[in-house]
Amino acid sequence: MQLYLVRHGVARDISESGVLNDVDRPLSPYGEKCTRQVAAGLARLSPQVSRIISSPLLRAMQTAEIFAQALAIDGAVESCDALASEQHVEEVIQWIKEQSDGGLMLVGHMPALALMVSRLVCGSNELASLHFEKAGLCRLSFDGSILPGTAMMKWLMPPSVFRALSGE
Repeated sequence: MQLYLVRHGVARDISESGVLNDVDRPLSPYGEKCTRQVAAGLARLSPQVSRIISSPLLRAMQTAEIFAQALAIDGAVESCDALASEQHVEEVIQWIKEQSDGGLMLVGHMPALALMVSRLVCGSNELASLHFEKAGLCRLSFDGSILPGTAMMKWLMPPSVFRALSGE
């Protein structure tokens, strides 16, 4: 299985343009443009992604929808409440174990994404020091069982790499 982890794109601040709370923060115009370029760059690599699952927070859902469009994913982006907080990382890992898909993309937030990578690659609940930029991507690979400590990190790249690949 291939697992792609995406941190949401740059969002508007609370109180900016009428945003009243963290849950409803949309991508900023820059965040939307950058995320589209990142998604286009990833699409050039032809990743095998069959489903995209996102935190229900608006900025993550918007990020996921941009990736779904760029990767021509059939079906709607799925929402998973557990992706909204680092408190539910073990629940997300258990859910990943139950999937049979060859390629999943999860869109979420920091520090939950770093904790998930730490747990899947190192088998530890300690938070690895990962620089996971907004609209940044990580690819993990599993050769067999999906257990803590069994993932191989193929890459963790900033959005600038994918923006360059997009040619935009």
